[in-house]
Amino acid sequence: MKKYILILFLSINFIFGEAIAAHISDFELKGNINCSQFQLPVRLHIFQDIISNTSKDMRDIRIFDDKGTEIPYIIYTEFPPASTMQRFQWKIVSYDNDNGVQAFILEIPRGQEIFNKIYDELIISTHARDFKKNIEIFFSDDSINWEKKASGVIFDFSSQVDLRDTKIKIPGTSSKYLKVLMKDDNNQYNNNENVTLTYKDLFFSLKTQIRGAIKINYFESFLSRESSDLKRYDSFTISNPESFVDKDGNTIVKLGCINLPAEKISLRLKNLYYYREVQLWTADKDKEDDKSSKFLGKGYIYKIPSIEKENKSIDFNGSKQRCFKLKIINGDNPQVSIEEVKIEWTKRNLYFIPENGREYRMFFKGKNLALPKYELGLIIPYNYDELMRYSECSITEITKNEEYNPKTDPNLKAKFERYLFISVMLVLVCLLAFWIFTLIKKINPEDLDK
Repeated sequence: MKKYILILFLSINFIFGEAIAAHISDFELKGNINCSQFQLPVRLHIFQDIISNTSKDMRDIRIFDDKGTEIPYIIYTEFPPASTMQRFQWKIVSYDNDNGVQAFILEIPRGQEIFNKIYDELIISTHARDFKKNIEIFFSDDSINWEKKASGVIFDFSSQVDLRDTKIKIPGTSSKYLKVLMKDDNNQYNNNENVTLTYKDLFFSLKTQIRGAIKINYFESFLSRESSDLKRYDSFTISNPESFVDKDGNTIVKLGCINLPAEKISLRLKNLYYYREVQLWTADKDKEDDKSSKFLGKGYIYKIPSIEKENKSIDFNGSKQRCFKLKIINGDNPQVSIEEVKIEWTKRNLYFIPENGREYRMFFKGKNLALPKYELGLIIPYNYDELMRYSECSITEITKNEEYNPKTDPNLKAKFERYLFISVMLVLVCLLAFWIFTLIKKINPEDLDK
C-alpha cells in the first residue's frame, strides 16, 4: 500500500510541478533584433508596445536565434544608484536685510568634491508658515562678478490648504557661489488681483500671507553627474480621455486597459485654477462597477492665480497594472475639464550576449508560461555605469508570429487542473483511509487487553 501512495504523490508532482520549456509557437508577436556588436553584452530597450503586450512580470518574453535556440537574457530598470547624487548644505557667507529684501551669499563648503558634477535645484529650509516670496538667484565663481540665472517663488499656505513649496529649479551648474535675493510679492496685495476661495469650512486668500523677513534654517542642494538625464522615462499620452461624474460628484477618468506601469501621471486641465485630490485606482477589468478595483495611491494637483508654480503631476509606485482609472475629488467645486493625461514609467532594458554570425528575434505575448530562470543575472549584475556603456540594439516593426499555435483557454485549463487536483486528493484520502482500516483490522483484540 505504501508503494501505491508513493506513486500517487509522484504523479501529483509530475502533473502540477513540471515546468514546460517555451517554444516559438507559444507567442503571438515577434520582432527582429538588429545589433552591431557581438560576443559582448548588448542593451535592448523594452518599449511600450512590448510592455503592454506582456504579463505583469514580463515572463512571456523570449529570445531565439536563427537555429531556434532559446537565448538567456536579463531585464533591468534603468535607474541610477542613490550614490550618484550627493546632498550638501551651503555655507552662508553673508546676510543682509535692506528695504524688505533678504540677501544671502552662499558658498559651496570647502572639501566638498564638485569635479564633474552639477546641481540644478536650491532647497530653502524654513519653519515659517503662510508666506509667499519672490526669489532671484545669481551665479558666480569668484563672489565678485554675478550673473542672474534663475527666478521663482516659494510659498506656504499650510494654515489653509496642504500646499507648500520651497524649492527653486535652476540651470545645471557647478558655480562655487550663489546670491539669493528674497522679497515679498507686492502684487498679491493689490485688491484687483487678490484671490479668495471658499469651500465649506475652508477659506483661502492670498491676503492672509505674512509679510516681512522670514527665518531661514539652511540652504541645500544635490550634486549629481553632469549627465543630468539620469532617470529617463517612457511615456504614453491619452488625449481627451473618457470621463464621467459619479454619484458623489467626483470626476472618474477611464484610462483603459493599457497594461503599463505607472510611476508618474500628469494631467493637463482647461480650468483656470484648481486644487484637487487625485486618486489612482487599478483593476483587472475596465468596468465602472468592478469590485476588484484597488486603491494604488493619491496626490494633489494645483494651479493658483498669481503663483507661477503649478503642480500637475503625481508620483506613484510604478507597479504594472492591466487597467487604470483616476478619481478626482471635486467636493462642491466645478467639474474639471481634462485635455490630456500622460503616464510615465522608468525605462526598462533587456540585456543578452549575441554571437557573431547569428540572427535573433524577440517573441512575446504568450500564455501559461513559467518565469525563465537564467544565469545571466550573475554574469551581468546590475551596475548602472557598466550597463549604460553596452552597445544598444534595436527591434524592427512588431508583427504577428505566423507560427503561433493557440493553446487551451487558460481559464478552462485552470478549472481542469483544479478539478483534477480535487479528484486526486479525494482518491488519496480514500487510499489513506483504506490503509488505516486494514491496519486496524490486523490488530489482535487480545493484544489490546494486555
